[in-house]
Amino acid sequence: MPVNEAERPFLEEMRMLKTDEDGREVLVGLTFDESEWYFAYVAKLFASDDDEAQGRSAATRTERSRYGELHSRHEAARQQIIMAEAEGRQHPIKH
Repeated sequence: MPVNEAERPFLEEMRMLKTDEDGREVLVGLTFDESEWYFAYVAKLFASDDDEAQGRSAATRTERSRYGELHSRHEAARQQIIMAEAEGRQHPIKH
């Protein structure tokens, strides 16, 4: 999955990445193929040098719909991780 190394610290801090069962880096809540598509779609949206709206308008309705579904799943999984971490800090397990 093409993670921009300059963006990696942010992606990790925001709990956006994980390793799948095959040892590949993916977006939490998504498969490897879905993560690849997601990153390619986002890159397409912001590919235009002079007008990012041009990239957005190039997306088909089907692409926008797929992006919305993947984004929702990814965000739900990410929020679960964040909530579990917060719960762990509030109620640490004592040994």
